Amino acid sequence: MEKKRSIGVTLFPILYIVFSFIFGMFSISNVDMPVYLLFALLCLAFIIANIGVLLTREWGRKLYLIFVWVYTAIVCYFWYGFTRVMALPYSKYPLIQAQDLWILLPIVLCVLSVIYFTRPKVKEQFR
Repeated sequence: MEKKRSIGVTLFPILYIVFSFIFGMFSISNVDMPVYLLFALLCLAFIIANIGVLLTREWGRKLYLIFVWVYTAIVCYFWYGFTRVMALPYSKYPLIQAQDLWILLPIVLCVLSVIYFTRPKVKEQFR
């Protein structure tokens, strides 16, 4: 019998698979630096964890909860670091500017997904 999945169990992994694919392709295009290769491998591992969540496997949910924090921290670090390095020579402005506020999107998405996947009702779907 097929397990019943709620909309969040489908929506969050699909969003993160798309984000992981995009950031993974960006990392592969910059493979000359070893840190980008490591990030590409992390994206691949996160895609596998998301597939486990879509299949409603408990191991997928646990890996998802671990990787969502690591993935979000690394994405924020890379993007924020990249924008800071590019803007440094021209910087007459404060450290945080209005265009930097988009960085809150992956953080909010991470917090919401962790709250969602730790709810008892959602945990039951993975048993």
